[in-house]
Amino acid sequence: YLDLGGDSLTELPEDFSTLQSLAELHLQGNVFKNFPAQIFQLGNLSVLDISGNGELSGLTFTREQVAFLSNLTLFVIDPNAFAASCAQPEQVHGYSICVSDPNDSSKLSFGVWILIGIGILVVIALVAMFVWRKWHMGNAASEFESRGSGKKLFCLGDVDADSILESSSPSVEEGYASSEKFSSHHTLHTRSSKGSNRFASIWDDEELLRWRIDGQQVHDVRLLATGFYGEVWLSTYLGKEVAVKRLKKSP
Repeated sequence: YLDLGGDSLTELPEDFSTLQSLAELHLQGNVFKNFPAQIFQLGNLSVLDISGNGELSGLTFTREQVAFLSNLTLFVIDPNAFAASCAQPEQVHGYSICVSDPNDSSKLSFGVWILIGIGILVVIALVAMFVWRKWHMGNAASEFESRGSGKKLFCLGDVDADSILESSSPSVEEGYASSEKFSSHHTLHTRSSKGSNRFASIWDDEELLRWRIDGQQVHDVRLLATGFYGEVWLSTYLGKEVAVKRLKKSP
């Protein structure tokens, strides 16, 4: 018999479990914050009073501990010391006690690992999709360049590809093309501090005019690739497949 009631105890000594002959233990009126684990090592204990410990709350026990408490002749504790609710509470001496399964933690860990694995697979799939898309777009763009029949439209100054294709009244002479619409409006003149011309009209550039085409003869078929600054389209021009590079308009 041992009465430690009202001694303001917060815990039991580590060697308390050596009192194997102890049959009756009174711990009421103390300030325990946790249920003393040494109690479950007292093999001959039959009476336990641990009531009046207001700091005890949310208690759960393993099945082995519940079996130990069930074997006591008398077990007294404040009802509000136990966890508020659980799936399958055990009835021990009139108290509803929540049982904590030691395997729950391993099950939780297994579930977490499953979620981590799914997340990794999703990331790998997204990366693979991104790489495949970049590879596919690159191959589609280079396929028509390698044929030698593809023609590209480039932007010079303020004249973009769409403006060139939309130009009116084109005429072709000996492989050259011109347009009254643009020859009168689109001229690049940049003067240095001395006042000299740095660039002549773009329509005086024979190399540029060599690649001038009739926009009405270009028919888009499908988009091959797109980037930050432009797009590559599969189009037809005079019955032949061509790759047309269009610069995107500034937002």
